[in-house]
Amino acid sequence: MAPCFTGNYEHSLDDKGRVIVPAKIREQVLVAGLGQADGFVVTPSPDGCLFLYTVKEWEKIGEQLATQPRGSAELRKFQRRFFSMAEYLKLDSQSRILIPERLRSKMGITKELVFAGSYDRVEVWSKSAWEALVDEDEHYEEQFESFLGVAQTTDGSEKPAAD
Repeated sequence: MAPCFTGNYEHSLDDKGRVIVPAKIREQVLVAGLGQADGFVVTPSPDGCLFLYTVKEWEKIGEQLATQPRGSAELRKFQRRFFSMAEYLKLDSQSRILIPERLRSKMGITKELVFAGSYDRVEVWSKSAWEALVDEDEHYEEQFESFLGVAQTTDGSEKPAAD
């Protein structure tokens, strides 16, 4: 069962680049039946954040990619970038992970960051990039209707989407 990560949580890096993984995220790993959240895999996303996967979810991604034609130059380029930038992160005794400096630097994460649940992964954003993203999200209503098949009314209730 894949975890269903939800919520967003603001945290700060310590001087060594470590950050506590929010308790709610660790709980969501347990709820999914994946045992204790003792580690994750992190890799840069094309969206300007870091993707944080459970080890089991990371293995599923590898299995999915293994079904692709091996002769594809595009697949090799993608795999090279995706996997070479990835790091296994183990939680320490205080439930912290050390986000490598090269990844923090690439994504502009300096001190303040946001963990954002995104279904099968957690996204790690610099706080300023997260705030800009949330502020510019003008198409959420259309996306809501398109992906869930319902439209929200001005009072927050739902109505069936127009066909």
